[in-house]
Amino acid sequence: MNDALIHLNEIATRFFDSRQDLDYDGIKVEYQNECERIILTLVTKASEMEPYKAKSLLNQAQFSIINHLQTFTTSEPVNNKMADERFRFICTQLNSMLAILHFRFTDLIDKEQAIPTVLLRAKIDEYLSQFDFVFGETSNDDEISEVYDLLKVIFQVEGQFTSVAKLNYLHEKLSKIYHWAKELDHEKTKLDFMLFLVSINLNHPKFYLHFCKYIMGENAKASDFIQQHQNLVFLLKLVKQILQQPGQSYNPSQPPIQQSIIRFIKAELGYMKTIDALASDMSKNRILDQHYKVSFTVKQLAIFFSLQVEAGIIIADKPMHVHQHAVRHYRTQDVDAFSEKSFKNGYYGGMSNDFEKVIEKLVDMLGIAQNKY
Repeated sequence: MNDALIHLNEIATRFFDSRQDLDYDGIKVEYQNECERIILTLVTKASEMEPYKAKSLLNQAQFSIINHLQTFTTSEPVNNKMADERFRFICTQLNSMLAILHFRFTDLIDKEQAIPTVLLRAKIDEYLSQFDFVFGETSNDDEISEVYDLLKVIFQVEGQFTSVAKLNYLHEKLSKIYHWAKELDHEKTKLDFMLFLVSINLNHPKFYLHFCKYIMGENAKASDFIQQHQNLVFLLKLVKQILQQPGQSYNPSQPPIQQSIIRFIKAELGYMKTIDALASDMSKNRILDQHYKVSFTVKQLAIFFSLQVEAGIIIADKPMHVHQHAVRHYRTQDVDAFSEKSFKNGYYGGMSNDFEKVIEKLVDMLGIAQNKY
């Protein structure tokens, strides 16, 4: 094999000789014929060998062809139209040789060995262009489009070389995503899309981080601590129930994305459990009273807190922290429990009669203070 490629390299060297008296068309035919002879010999020999011997032969051949190809794909650009055409011709011939080996001996080729991305780049670009059309026609959901934009970043094959396993994954999964997108309707949500991507094991770091940010963002919208816990438990149930589709993962060296997401949600639930237990323990030891009963309504209590914040009595980084504290530790004259949403409504938009009630109490407090001092 090495001798054959040495001869192939000698032909290529003559192909780029600048002398005018050379028959370049003849050299081109000679190079093409030699490539065909080499690949025919390899296919014939490998087909007659025991699998383990054929695997050794094919992997050596693949390695040698790629080394030969690298001398052209990594060369400095040539500012000569004819020379550029010859470069492209040689790269096309070598890529064709690799393609035949990959598709003829799929189970024997070393899938982790680097190969030119050009072998599947055209197919990937074709899928991405189809995605632009399908998603544009069927989805007006900005959140779904956000996930799609992330996919385009993930699936852009960078560099000259990648592994067979990575290209096979892209080819297989892009097809599945395309068919999912074709069935997209207005009832499907961003979460549906992400759960589907989990089912095809898109264990890419960017997708994992995006999913985690989604979980945190949705939890921040919850009205109270209990709602946050319920959201996480429900999401954990959905992720656990995902039926994994057959096929390889994006990155075989990383754990499946389903396991990673489950671990993240469980960590969040564990953190919430710890905080809840700590608050309960502090309450039992009278370090922190769990509930305070007030004579205000929910809206009046919210106004009372907002006035303290505006006056600088209560100093909080975010109004949300004040809302959460009130929900967890106060009970009103009309309800034993209220949501963060109802408190927030009063905090930002109380009625005039509610303000009057709060003002009455503030006047009472002022009178008490004046009598004492």
